Amino acid sequence: MTDTPATPWLHRWSVLTVCATVVLLGLGSAVTNLKAGMADPIWPTKPTALLDFSGEQLQDVRLVVEHSHRLAGYVVGCCAIVLAAWLWLREPRRWLCWLGTAALVGVCLQGLFGGLRVLEHARWGLEFRLVHGSFAPVLLGLLATIAVLTSQTWASSLGAAPADVARLRRGSLFALAAVYAQVVLGVLLRHTYDPLAQRGHLLAAFVAAVGVAWLARLAWVHADRVLRISAIVLACLLGLQVLLGVEAWMAQLSHGLVPEMLPVTAQRVLVRTAHVLGGALLLSATACVAVLARREVAGAARPAVTGARLEEAA
Repeated sequence: MTDTPATPWLHRWSVLTVCATVVLLGLGSAVTNLKAGMADPIWPTKPTALLDFSGEQLQDVRLVVEHSHRLAGYVVGCCAIVLAAWLWLREPRRWLCWLGTAALVGVCLQGLFGGLRVLEHARWGLEFRLVHGSFAPVLLGLLATIAVLTSQTWASSLGAAPADVARLRRGSLFALAAVYAQVVLGVLLRHTYDPLAQRGHLLAAFVAAVGVAWLARLAWVHADRVLRISAIVLACLLGLQVLLGVEAWMAQLSHGLVPEMLPVTAQRVLVRTAHVLGGALLLSATACVAVLARREVAGAARPAVTGARLEEAA
């Protein structure tokens, strides 16, 4: 049996941290789509900055969304601090404690990238935007895997034949790499509208869709109930992401105009924000399947546990 999680409340807190991060990513995408990244050129600001705004300032949607994004960043930072501390206090698997620490460091770095994107807008604004946008889905995926690793599901065995498990694990790695490549190309397209990025994002979409669809099939046919549910989630996210991708492409690139010259409309902002968030969720779901596929296989031979092994594990 795989290592048992320390406490269900730790798992619930990790799920709460994931939910807060989803909100943060959604607001971050809205900031880009509203072109609100420089709505406030001052950084850092207080978490309660919105409370100090006048009625006239609160009517500026760009300013409100930008500061809501910063506030969500503070919330995720606090959640990550508690999660990392809780892991070190209650979790016997030290490698998982280090994973929680890595997530906390990643959250801090992501906040720093966001701040430097504002402060260095004139010289390095684009570069920090690309790093900021590409690293955010990685953080969500990392926090999602911690939520899986602290759940009771992780303690269950994987009910599948060894050959099927090996195929499932290889497929999960391929799908994960393909989806992340698609996410990075999407970030490049969203911030530069480079023709090469447009072609790359479109072509990579086919590769990522095939990889995720194949992974969902492997999880459904050869794995246990947990991964069958994951396969349904993957298929639903993939279908939704394809639809949102088509809508976002038509909204931005089908008018024959320079995308930067298009007016900012509520429909365009909502579709593109949902598409970006959908990509991050699909990456996280793929990462979770990759982790679940690495549970101990039911019925696998286990080495004898000696006193020396127990001492080494401790």
